Amino acid sequence: MNDCSDDVKAGLKALCIPKVLKGYALFYNAVEIFYQKPEASITKDVYYALGKKYHLSESQVEGRIRTIIKYLWKNRDLSSYGFYLEGNCPSNKNFIVYNDQDGDILAS
Repeated sequence: MNDCSDDVKAGLKALCIPKVLKGYALFYNAVEIFYQKPEASITKDVYYALGKKYHLSESQVEGRIRTIIKYLWKNRDLSSYGFYLEGNCPSNKNFIVYNDQDGDILAS
């Protein structure tokens, strides 16, 4: 995952996510996983792997990532990423792997 770390860090820095939120590291790692493997399964590949790494259940991983996404949805202008605050907050995977017109994922 070293190849994408700088891109992921830059993308997350642009979002101004407070590092004190519990899901920060999980969100960061989830974005890294999808950066390298966009076809990854959110439950089988991401929640499971991160749960093992951080000694959390898959539902805890999901919930903490969701906390970050809800925070961003409520507190940040995401229009530059192609998100418009109409309707409900997107799912974890849809937010992380959001494809814009160029096919770039959120972190790039």
